[in-house]
Amino acid sequence: MIEGYGAPDINTPGNVGSFYRDLETNTMYKCTDMISEPVQKQFVSIRSHVPTTKYEWEGPTPIHFPDDGKTRFLMEIVEGLLESVLTFTLSGDLAGTIDWGDGKIASLASINRHTYRKAGEYVVTINVTNGRIQINQDFAKHHYTADFGYSQVKRCVVGEQVTLGDRCFSNLPNLQTVALKTSDLRAIPQYAFSECKSLRSIEMPNITTIYKYAFQNCSSLNIEIPNSIEYMGDSAFTGCASITNIEIPNGHMVISNNLLSSCCSLKNVSIPESVTTIQNMALAGTYALESVTFPSTVTEIGEAALYQSAVKAIYVKSSTPPTLKKHVGLGWPLPSGIPIYVPSISVSEYQSATGWSTYANQILPMSALD
Repeated sequence: MIEGYGAPDINTPGNVGSFYRDLETNTMYKCTDMISEPVQKQFVSIRSHVPTTKYEWEGPTPIHFPDDGKTRFLMEIVEGLLESVLTFTLSGDLAGTIDWGDGKIASLASINRHTYRKAGEYVVTINVTNGRIQINQDFAKHHYTADFGYSQVKRCVVGEQVTLGDRCFSNLPNLQTVALKTSDLRAIPQYAFSECKSLRSIEMPNITTIYKYAFQNCSSLNIEIPNSIEYMGDSAFTGCASITNIEIPNGHMVISNNLLSSCCSLKNVSIPESVTTIQNMALAGTYALESVTFPSTVTEIGEAALYQSAVKAIYVKSSTPPTLKKHVGLGWPLPSGIPIYVPSISVSEYQSATGWSTYANQILPMSALD
């Protein structure tokens, strides 16, 4: 059985060429129409002089990618689904190439469809030398009929002169890791990685904005939000069932609607003193959350913010009771045994405030914690 890989080209150190791996003999072959001399020893020897990043594909033979600004995808092609279609928009006076990972190279401006001769894993390399491309909805599909699509993108590194459109990587069930290396890419569009249930990690060093539903139901994702993030839209991380700890970056003023709802493994959330508004159902369905502290800057808490949360204690640092939206208050309802700790000088004010009076018997002074 032959399995296809992209790997550093032996003849041109630093480039990525096309290789196949024979699973029975564990031998690497350089691609020349599937008949070539074994190059396993040469393949191993070039590891030391090819410039690489830390990105490494899992599998019997790890693949190291050069940090050269190009965009790369590890794609699995299966029998019966040998045609791959990449959907993107071209802009500007475009120049560049697409290396399909099997020895075939085409101009970006002329083709985005390719048929493989063999099933296997291939590294597709996009090199934009002028202009830009935008990765669009249903970016990578393998087709064998007009109405059936099958996608097996496993890894991707997004390089220079590439932008992202809405839903660009949505519903890729086998996508596991992503690195957004484009130096001028600042935003992750809405629904960009929605329903990518195998996505475990993403690197986004230059991103400042995450739009709504960007990581919806990425159930394998566990993420640290970079301090560079300035805005996160509604439901950006809803359904991310593997997230255990979240620290909202300082400077945020709003925790958006459903931002962390249904993050059922979330145990700890840190909300900075810059936040003024907790929107509706922001932490709903956080079944593992043990406690939450609302900073002194919070002036409004949306309806059902803690609906079906497992919190055992709530801490509110503001000396003035934040506005609780509508009659449902913190939950639907908040269990009666959960203490709500507030500044000692404000206990009576909380107990009589609109919305908070529902929880009068649960409101306790923070001095009781001493």
